Amino acid sequence: MVLTVAVAWPTLVAGQGPRAAPRLSVATPMPSRVSGSSLYSAAPPASSAIAASSAADSSQPWIGWPIIAGLGLGTAGWFVGALLALEIEKDCGDCGEDLCVLDEVIFLGAATGTTGLALGVHLGNGRRGNFALDLLTASGVWATGFVLFVASDNQDLAIPLAVLVPIGQLAATTAVERAKGRAKERQRVGVFMAPQRDGRIALGASVSF
Repeated sequence: MVLTVAVAWPTLVAGQGPRAAPRLSVATPMPSRVSGSSLYSAAPPASSAIAASSAADSSQPWIGWPIIAGLGLGTAGWFVGALLALEIEKDCGDCGEDLCVLDEVIFLGAATGTTGLALGVHLGNGRRGNFALDLLTASGVWATGFVLFVASDNQDLAIPLAVLVPIGQLAATTAVERAKGRAKERQRVGVFMAPQRDGRIALGASVSF
């Protein structure tokens, strides 16, 4: 939706006063005609308007950057978590040593890897989206995969899920990050100046939300 507010100022002619008093117009989603004179929309042609935006650059980084950054930081985060788990689990008590270490590696590695993946995607996209939303998305995908594995009670799914879950995390988080970035870009203010058919000059601003 676009809300446009504009003031049409009269032009001055040598030896004459203003043709008429300024006019204020408010239109939504966009103005069409005001007192018999047409008013340009919030995005007039470049030849007749000068536009400025308070939002970030409308073009987001190449989609490969958030994917590469997410993959890199996610992998690094997983290894950090795995090494930390091996350091913590030196005394497993009564349970089998291999089982204890494996549990710690899975959960701690998943936590640090998911955080790294979300952070990488956010930074790779120029921080245009929302990191908290990215982290929530990546965590949700991991939790879904874990629930499916536990519910199936099938050890043969361990390897396929270990491959598919990170891919799903990366794809979903990248999609959410870029969608949020586009939503932020649409929330911008535009300033324009355009001549009118009756000789006036319209100065206005439009807010997209």
